[in-house]
Amino acid sequence: AILFFVKPLIIYTDGSCLGNPGPGGWGAIIKDGKKETVLSGGEDGTTNNRMEMLAILEALLWVREHDKEREIQVYSDSSIVINTLKDDWKRKTNGDIWAKLDEARDGLTIEWNWVKGHAGSPLNERCDQLAVAEAEKIQKTSSKEAPKSAKTTSHDKGIFVCVACGTASVGLLGYMESSDMIRVDCPHCG
Repeated sequence: AILFFVKPLIIYTDGSCLGNPGPGGWGAIIKDGKKETVLSGGEDGTTNNRMEMLAILEALLWVREHDKEREIQVYSDSSIVINTLKDDWKRKTNGDIWAKLDEARDGLTIEWNWVKGHAGSPLNERCDQLAVAEAEKIQKTSSKEAPKSAKTTSHDKGIFVCVACGTASVGLLGYMESSDMIRVDCPHCG
């Protein structure tokens, strides 16, 4: 019998946030020998930790769609995320993404690796550049939508002025589990 050694898929990921919370981005590079797949994206009003997790989640979703039988080596500079996935550390926030990560990694053979960030690892540096670029793109988009001079203010009667539409209202309070913060949603423009 002839045995063939199939190299594992190598995945590098990183997340970035301009403010915490703030506009964030994530990047992932999936290496299959010399072939490379680059993924990236971002969100507004997020945290660095969510972006670190989202980078891994999106990479694993790609693997599930394209090559779920292969062994995988994941590299991230987030020790919190790697240790939580590897050593089952307690999960305090971001329950929605943890649930999706658990589902995405179910049945996959994954080796979790921490890599020191900003230490000269070429793929880690590239993922960081992708994540920062996405966060900056989100920041530019959100700054166009809401002028920098506009601020959300509260008055003595609990009235808020929306930065997006300028309408004053009582607002709708909502809890953001991912960042453990309270937000005020405008009933006029959302």
